[in-house]
Amino acid sequence: MGLYTDIRQSLVSVSKNPDKSICGEFNFASDLEMFRGHFPGNPILPGIAQIEMVKCLVEMVLEKKLTLREIQKTKFSHMIQPETPVSVTITLPPPMEAPRKNPDIQVKAGVRIPGSPAGKINMTLS
Repeated sequence: MGLYTDIRQSLVSVSKNPDKSICGEFNFASDLEMFRGHFPGNPILPGIAQIEMVKCLVEMVLEKKLTLREIQKTKFSHMIQPETPVSVTITLPPPMEAPRKNPDIQVKAGVRIPGSPAGKINMTLS
């Protein structure tokens, strides 16, 4: 299995909040390939997996494939171990009615584990 498949299979739920944010809940099994080399004896969720979690959620909500254009900011403030519930809250720009010249989507995301923020990710998708 690949990273994207592991993320999709680890997704527990997706919801849209009244404030137009998106919330995804994940739980990653300890036997996933991404934990084997990251790190032996002390597995943690790789940062690239957290970035892909955000991209995956946006794609699901917008119902289209997107390309990662730029990562403006990442801050991983807590290690996430397998079997730990992970919550991702995403803020998207308001929808625009008229066609845009620039199809880029600015995404801001917060990653949490129970009782603690675990990261922030700001990126551009198109």
